[in-house]
Amino acid sequence: MTAQELIAMRKKMQMTQTQVAKAMGLSLRGYQKLEDGESNIREVYRLALERLSLTSAAEHRDVSNAVLSVRREAVVVADIIKLNPDPDFWLEHFKDESEGFQRQVLDGI
Repeated sequence: MTAQELIAMRKKMQMTQTQVAKAMGLSLRGYQKLEDGESNIREVYRLALERLSLTSAAEHRDVSNAVLSVRREAVVVADIIKLNPDPDFWLEHFKDESEGFQRQVLDGI
């Protein structure tokens, strides 16, 4: 991922540098160094950005907010869910998650 791709991703998600920095656990200056090309975008940052893009896609209900690799994986997960749309099945698989998260997932099915 290049600095230009990082900037484009942030803008697509309609987020400020401060918001992205906070979501990634970076200082604002640390994040700005990534966008300015002063620091390398390490793998851990790339993964955090992919996860953030998935969250943004869900919040904005706009799949294009998620980076391509995440969209591909989401399609696979959606296909798996389609194979077993029984809410009780998914409650069992999310039993370690909070009730609010379970409800949120099931409401989306």
